[in-house]
Amino acid sequence: IDATTGLWTEGAPNDAGDIAYNLSGGVITGFNHRQGGAISAYNGSVTVFGVNICGNTAPKTGSNYYEGGGAVNATGNVTAKLYNVTMSGNASGNDGGAVMVAGSSTEPNTFTMIGCTLEYNKAEYNGGAIFTFHKNDKVTLEDCIIRKNTANREAGGINIYQGNVTLENSTLTQNTASSTVGGVYIGPSISNATLTVNRGTRI
Repeated sequence: IDATTGLWTEGAPNDAGDIAYNLSGGVITGFNHRQGGAISAYNGSVTVFGVNICGNTAPKTGSNYYEGGGAVNATGNVTAKLYNVTMSGNASGNDGGAVMVAGSSTEPNTFTMIGCTLEYNKAEYNGGAIFTFHKNDKVTLEDCIIRKNTANREAGGINIYQGNVTLENSTLTQNTASSTVGGVYIGPSISNATLTVNRGTRI
């Protein structure tokens, strides 16, 4: 863990198996990086257990669409699994107050959260908690709570710009946005965005 970003991973393109990191327990706080304030993953595998990721920042420094994710940014070919992780009080100067998932046509991302809580995160633009960027991104939330996150534009909770999001037995509540709905906003490219809501989910 360096002094700028909590964790930086970079593997070979199109090979998520090259680099693998496992984090367990503890707190990641006070870090600042334009692509993932606490964890910036590019082409690799990241597994996080029981970590509190709080008070980190992803500032907007230019016109790079991949800037964002106050807590976590997954760009390229990333497989990420987060278990019982709390993301609280993180901020993005762009999209994704807590999480930005941004793959591509050749480098899709798979991002899974189980038993996680995302609260009091803020995005200057879209997705106070989570922002998905590309049509090949796959995000799954199971037994998660997303509450009291804010966005100055679209979706205080989750903004599915493009990509596939699945919610299972999860709760989104008290999220707010200045321009549109507080919970989940899909678009503008609805042909490349899907939301699947399964058992026990409340929005």
